Amino acid sequence: MTHFVRFITISLISLVIAFGLSVFPRLDAWMQQAVYTAVFRVNVPQTLNNRNLVNFMENIPLELSIRSVNLNGGIIKLDLSYNGDYSSSEIIYRDLYQTVYRALSETTNIQQVLIRVFLDSNDYGSDALLIYADVKRTDLKLDRVENPEAYVTNHFHITKTYNWSQLFRE
Repeated sequence: MTHFVRFITISLISLVIAFGLSVFPRLDAWMQQAVYTAVFRVNVPQTLNNRNLVNFMENIPLELSIRSVNLNGGIIKLDLSYNGDYSSSEIIYRDLYQTVYRALSETTNIQQVLIRVFLDSNDYGSDALLIYADVKRTDLKLDRVENPEAYVTNHFHITKTYNWSQLFRE
């Protein structure tokens, strides 16, 4: 009889612990009336101005070097430098996409992005322009992008120079 009582007692204690563990994660939400705190930072669109321009540009993960940035009204102009150490144009396309996407999707006042990419090489001259992109807010689609090169080529207004065709053999 004592074994049966022990078995029932241990079973009841196990059920109470299992129920308590299943209710515990919801307990905090019930106490705070289902108010949740974001774990990850939410990117709320901001108004870009000269005071927060540097911080904004610093948060864009670019592999190309930034030469200059100019904000004038709803237009941001950006000059980037490509040092020629890379074997393909993939990095340039990725940085073009990343910059335009962030500038237009994470701001409220930018309507157009103008980007020039220059080659840092003595072989082509000190300011050899490679590619120029002119993108308006209406050109940006917020779809998930697997191939930045195809997206930039199909959706952005770009101009490739003779230097581009010589460097990348296109």
